[in-house]
Amino acid sequence: MLFRSFRFRALDGREVSSDVALGRNTVVAFLATFDWASQAQARFVSGIERSHKPRTNCYAVVVEQPENEPLVASFVETLGLRFPVAHVTSPVLAKTALGVRTVPTVIVLDSGGNVVWRSLGLATEDTLREVLRAVEAKASVAER
Repeated sequence: MLFRSFRFRALDGREVSSDVALGRNTVVAFLATFDWASQAQARFVSGIERSHKPRTNCYAVVVEQPENEPLVASFVETLGLRFPVAHVTSPVLAKTALGVRTVPTVIVLDSGGNVVWRSLGLATEDTLREVLRAVEAKASVAER
């Protein structure tokens, strides 16, 4: 299944988009600042970003009200997140356009932008590593 096209601006100005994601496997975590599981998920994705860069893109999309932007920025700074984090202020957009109904939700896209794995709820770093290993192995077989 091809993930719907998306484009957001990260808090640091970098682009978080389906276009930028093409060509590499991509982990997209949908989070909220008030949720302990989202904080743990951000750390797990951070571990993937450190161990899989540059082979894998990592993004986070925090779904919060517009007035919570300082809280989102503090969330990113406190957790030391180095990957792009976008602040989406419309829960309707997250639900209807992106199909995200709960946080944390993690989606893994292959290099062609296809959804190859989805987790509703917490996905550990070990689980994400296994998923990425399987995606990379499948791509390597397809290239032969």
